[in-house]
Amino acid sequence: SSPLEMLFWAVLATALSFGICALGVVKGVERITKVMMLGLLALIVVLAVHSLLLPGAAEGVKFYLVPNFEAMAKQGIGYRQILEHYYTGIELVDYSQLKNSRNSDA
Repeated sequence: SSPLEMLFWAVLATALSFGICALGVVKGVERITKVMMLGLLALIVVLAVHSLLLPGAAEGVKFYLVPNFEAMAKQGIGYRQILEHYYTGIELVDYSQLKNSRNSDA
């Protein structure tokens, strides 16, 4: 695009940033962060809904969420490795709960 248009947007972004910072942390930064986080959440929801409404979305969701055990067996990944991975996650959770309970008892 044109250099003048780029300069305009750069000056506008800088002025907005300066204005927000000039208002301070509570009135400026925290307030604009709340608005921007809600906008980001809305954008994520809109994009998720849009992607689920595209043609072939059901196949994509199925590919993402349903494991293909035959393909894993071809790669040498068996049920034992899957269960070890599952139980390792459980052990980490149990260990962290144990560690936290020890700290609170002291």
